[in-house]
Formats: sequence, structure tokens, C-alpha cells
Amino acid sequence: METNLWLEIAHRYGTLRNGKVYRNNFSTHAELEIGVVKETEEAALLYFSKRFGMYVQKVQELETDMAAAENKGSYLNKILHLKELLPTANALGDFMPLLNNLDTLEASLRTSISDNRKRNLEHKIGMVDEMESMVDDTDFKALSERLRELRLNWIKTGPVPPDDTYELVARYEKINAHFYEQRRQYIETRAIQIEERTAVYNGIISRQAELKAPGIHPGHIMKTINTLTQDWKTVGNIPKEQYEELKALFKDEKRELIRQVKRVFRDKLKAAEKLGENASPRQLSAEEIDQLKNYNLKKALLDEAKGVLDKADFRGAYPKVKEMQAAWHNIGPIPKTKIFINKDFLYICDRISEFSFLNKMLYQANPYYFRLVPKELAQAKINIMRDIIRKEENDIELFTEQIRDKERKGADMYALENKALVGRVNSQGRRLSVKKEILEELRAELTEFTDQAPSVN
Repeated sequence: METNLWLEIAHRYGTLRNGKVYRNNFSTHAELEIGVVKETEEAALLYFSKRFGMYVQKVQELETDMAAAENKGSYLNKILHLKELLPTANALGDFMPLLNNLDTLEASLRTSISDNRKRNLEHKIGMVDEMESMVDDTDFKALSERLRELRLNWIKTGPVPPDDTYELVARYEKINAHFYEQRRQYIETRAIQIEERTAVYNGIISRQAELKAPGIHPGHIMKTINTLTQDWKTVGNIPKEQYEELKALFKDEKRELIRQVKRVFRDKLKAAEKLGENASPRQLSAEEIDQLKNYNLKKALLDEAKGVLDKADFRGAYPKVKEMQAAWHNIGPIPKTKIFINKDFLYICDRISEFSFLNKMLYQANPYYFRLVPKELAQAKINIMRDIIRKEENDIELFTEQIRDKERKGADMYALENKALVGRVNSQGRRLSVKKEILEELRAELTEFTDQAPSVN
């Protein structure tokens, strides 16, 4: 039954003549030779009529795929290709419904393309309008980022109606060229500005270096240092790496000058003490007597702190240190010739506190640490101390960067909050030095245990 149907279709739309197969004319398309009879006429007609089914399937598949696709515009060429192919296809059947269907698909698709291009036009006009509204913006970092986003959107957005393309592209390219020129001028201006500011920074460093010359009064040195420090804060921004290098040089010179001033005062103090020793004895004033009493009290506290440290039993040592520190701060002034004791006491207390904290962390990590052999105990302490030091270094780096950021922004570093931050970093730096000192002592202790271990033959 199916064979008869295909043959009926073939006879309706095709003709056999002189051993050849012809497709009948239809619409504006003339009769077309599509093949030859190789076996029987019936077989030839059946072959070419079944081939028509292949073209029906092509049109159906195109219609199905196009309905499911998001980007339908890509199917226009496929429609046009099929419309050109069908009138010349070597098949027998009714091609007019297929061509009509393709015409309908093409009309619908062209309408959709036209609508999309109108939407694309609105979108691109909006992008160009935004770019033109930013023409006076001087934040080139944020501006460059936004322009990059707009360029990507421009590329992703499809074509616009041909009649609007030239004018729109001209506006887009003009504003882009304007921004590139503005950025080029900004970069050149910024380079000159950086060069000028770098020269000012170098000038301040040179003026500070001149203070090393002999014979300059210490008071003048300190006053000039303060002035130069304030001048430094007003110069302005330059690239971070370049700034950090100059700032390190400036601070190194500043520290050296301060040490120089301290040496001068120390030498004067020693000279005064020597002169006092050679002078005839004099009666002490009431204030001087009180200062000596205060010194003796602090000396007793220092000896007590040294006893705690020498005992090396740090259980409950931290509260004891806090008590001694509170007592220390309640003691009045001492003779200026004895102020070194303050530094000694602070150092002893730092060591006790760090050893106490190390033992606390050791207990948290291993409550039965007292069962470890000496070598294992030393290694455990080293591991914990390394972690403590690493955290301390990270904290110092974080707070130091906050200070640098405030200085770059011209903050008043003598304000209470900022002075507290600087004091915190200095205090942490002092304690970090003690931690590193303890770590080296533990490593030496571990090496001693390793050297004492029996060799294996």
C-alpha cells in the first residue's frame, strides 16, 4: 500500500521520457531533469518519490530546532539555503507547501530580527549616553573599569538596524577616543607629579642627613627632625613601592640622628656625674632622698622579679608579675642616673610573661607534657613558640600597615587613638624580640640534648 502511494505521488509530480526522470514544472519553476532509469521505470519513480520525504524531514527539523532555539537569527541562512535548494532537488513531490512553510518561517524570523535590532539599538544608545555622561569624570581607575564593562556589553549586544549603525558607531568610537586621550594626558601629568614629589622626598632626606654634621646643637637637631617629619606628611602620594623605599631611608636616618642626640646627652650626664664625684660632698635635698628611697624600692622589686625568673617555675607567675608591675608604677620618681633600672625590670617581666604564656599554650596542646623526655619537651616548646611568633609578626604587620595608611592620608599621629596604635606596635615589637630570644635558647637546648644522645653503631 505504501509503495502504491509513493508511485502515485511520483506520477503526479514527475514524468518518464527517453529513459530519464523529470520533475514537473510548478509555480515559476520549469520542468527539471532529476535522474535516469537504471533498472525499471517503477523503481526509478519510487526512488525519487521517497527522496522527497527526506526534504520534508529537513524542513520539519528546521522548524522544530528554530522553535526551541534562543538565538533564532542564526537560522535565517539555513532557511534561505533550503528555499534555494528545493526547486532544484532531485526528488518527486509537492514542493509548494514546503516552500510556503519556509516563506512563513522567514517572514517570522525577519520580524523577530528587526525587533531584536531595535532593542539592541536602545541598549547601545543607553551605553553611549552613559559614556558621554562620564566625559568629565577624573577617577580614571573606576572609569577604566566601567568602560571595560561597557565595551564587553557592546560586543555581546547584537547588531542594530543598518540605517542607525553608522551614526551610533561614530558616537561610540568618538567617546572612546576621547577617554583614551584623557587617560594618556592623565598618565603624563601623573608621571610629572610623581617625579616632582619624589624630588621633594629626596630633598627632605638630604636636609635630614645634613644634621649629622658635627657641632649642631641637639635641641636644633630634634626641632628640625620634627619639622621635616611634618613636611614629609604633606608631600603627597607616589607609587607604594617607591614610597616605602624612601620612607625606610628617611626613618633610618631619623633613628640614627636620635641615637646621636641621646649619645650627646649621655656623655654630658656622665661628665656631670664625674664632676660630682670629684666635688666636695654636699647634703642631699628632701626630693633627692625620696628619689633614692624610690630607687631602693624598685631595686627590691627587680630582685624579686629576677628570683621568679631564675626559679623557672612559671605556674602562677603571670599574676605575680602583674602585681609587681602595679607596685612598680605606684613608686614615685627615681634619680635620673638610675633610670636604667626601668628597662631592666621591663625586660625581666617580659621574659616571665612569655615563659608563662608558653607553658599555658603547652598545657593546652598536651596536658600531659610533663611526661615527655627533655628532648621531646624542648621540641614541643619550639613548635609552639614558632606559632606564637608567626601570629605576633602577622599582628605587627597588620597594625603597621594601618599606621602607614594613616600617615599616607595625613592623619594626626599625635592624636590619642593613633598614639595608642603606635605604642601597641612598639610594645609588640619589644615582646617579639623577647620571644625570638627564648626561641633561640630553646633551640640551643634542643641541640644540647641531641649532642648528648648516644650514638648507634
